[in-house]
Amino acid sequence: MSQKQQYTEFWKLLSLTEDYLKFGKKTGEYIPPVFSDSPAAVVNPGSSSPVPRNHRVKQNTEHPLVPLNTESACEHCSIAKMGKTPVPAIGTESPRLLVLCGPPSVDAEQSHVPLAAEEMDSFLKWISAIDLDLEKDVLLMNFPRCRPPGNRPPFQDEMKRCATIVQELLERVKPVLILTLGPIPSAFFTGNPGMKVSAIRENVAHWNGVPVCVSYSPDQVLSYDELKRPVWEDLKRVRDLINGA
Repeated sequence: MSQKQQYTEFWKLLSLTEDYLKFGKKTGEYIPPVFSDSPAAVVNPGSSSPVPRNHRVKQNTEHPLVPLNTESACEHCSIAKMGKTPVPAIGTESPRLLVLCGPPSVDAEQSHVPLAAEEMDSFLKWISAIDLDLEKDVLLMNFPRCRPPGNRPPFQDEMKRCATIVQELLERVKPVLILTLGPIPSAFFTGNPGMKVSAIRENVAHWNGVPVCVSYSPDQVLSYDELKRPVWEDLKRVRDLINGA
């Protein structure tokens, strides 16, 4: 069994255990996050930047970067103290839609964009299907913005620090809607810690006065074809809410 399969089976076991502890039964099918078989990152001598073994990713040269005020939030963050660098947000500084995806993958971290190449292609198709354009209508960023060491889930205090960046961003750019992609940002910004996307995606939540819609992440959809239909339903909900604003 590969490392990826081991992580996936362990995640399913933890989800099943959580269901029985909370509800006394299994609550639904478990759609796990997509784990990586990529080798761990190493640090080159004389450099604080982690570089995966035998791996090169093209740097971001296509998408506009959006500056964020991160100094106060990152100063005491345990991930930042390990030498991790936040992945830039991309898109427009005047977004109608703020999209928060999960922590960056190794590929995304090295290419300095929130999503790896294949995931980004899927995401661009998604927003195009609801008549949105990345450079005109959307701001895309990771949450949290740094990749936790060992690809572990982010700790609650790390997410709270990163959330102050999102709050500052909301006050500055005033999006109509937030769309969270994947379990980590979705659970945090809907106030449902530990809940699966499938359990919360059909409800519109609010975070600091801004509506929040939930859906699966591009990497989940690329791994599980059956998620395409629910994602399309979620995207139509996003379109209707934005157009009705």
